[in-house]
Amino acid sequence: MADFEGLMKEAQKFCKTYDYNTAEFLYTEAINLNPKSDKAYFERGKIYYLQFNNFDKAVVDFSKAVKINPKKADYYYSRGEAYFELKMYEKALADYDNAIKLNPKKDDYYISRAQTYQKLKQYDAAISDFTAAVRINGTYDTYQERGWAYIKAGNFQSALLDFTGNIKRNEAEDCADYNGRAWAFLGLKNYESALKNFDKAIELDSEDGKYYYGRGKCYEGLGDTENARADFAAAKKLGYTPND
Repeated sequence: MADFEGLMKEAQKFCKTYDYNTAEFLYTEAINLNPKSDKAYFERGKIYYLQFNNFDKAVVDFSKAVKINPKKADYYYSRGEAYFELKMYEKALADYDNAIKLNPKKDDYYISRAQTYQKLKQYDAAISDFTAAVRINGTYDTYQERGWAYIKAGNFQSALLDFTGNIKRNEAEDCADYNGRAWAFLGLKNYESALKNFDKAIELDSEDGKYYYGRGKCYEGLGDTENARADFAAAKKLGYTPND
């Protein structure tokens, strides 16, 4: 009969070979042998969350891990991620709060909480968390996400700084940054600059309808209804609608 540690090691091996069904079975066997193991519940919960997209089961396992060992930041964070997928945003926030209290130096925790605040349209709180994440580890993606949070909050000048900074710091041109900067210019009613940035985004990716839609809004601002209609039509043809 396999012992607990042996089952845990075997489960990890099957995870490495992408056989998650067998790994789940082995973690369950390990839990049956030692139902007080927070690690076994956590590892099985990760399979439910990451591989099976079974967020309800993930919450159950992460909750058991938290109950057994309430001092592990990752347990709260992982349960928060599962709650987020279930659109249970208030519960997700509570778990991210606990994770940050236990480990305030993990940028991922702040980013996930910021994304949750955005779902709740609490953009100032989201910006604060993105800024905390930038201080810990100023990644390209985090600046970009903060830039969009600034736009949603109506702080177009700060958004402009984030997207322009990304364009300068990134060796590879990213159409998303030009799109973001275009919307910041649009918010500032600087239509000529917005137009140039939408043009650049379209040059980099001519198959994404949202860039044509943005440029259409720019033409609208300039009073060019003919070009605006043409771009809105192009956006629709590519499958984009304003609610996307």
